[in-house]
Amino acid sequence: MEDKNIDALFLVAVEKGNKMPTQTADNMLRAYAYYKQATVGDCNDPMPDSMNMVATFKYNSWRSLYGTDMTEAKLRYIEFINWLEKDGEK
Repeated sequence: MEDKNIDALFLVAVEKGNKMPTQTADNMLRAYAYYKQATVGDCNDPMPDSMNMVATFKYNSWRSLYGTDMTEAKLRYIEFINWLEKDGEK
């Protein structure tokens, strides 16, 4: 698949994701991590203060994808959002 097609599908998936009802915390973190890896690349931010639990969970989730190619992260995000839309956690 060409990068232009992947980019277009990614933008559609982002729109879908933004319109979805609230998901489980695990699913939201997974989507966040794929999105950040797809749009920013590897997480090189300093680890947040451990007292900020939400920021720490988000950091750890994104950091777990360190080394994942940005295009691969877009594909994973697209697949994940489509899965949530179709099946989700029933």
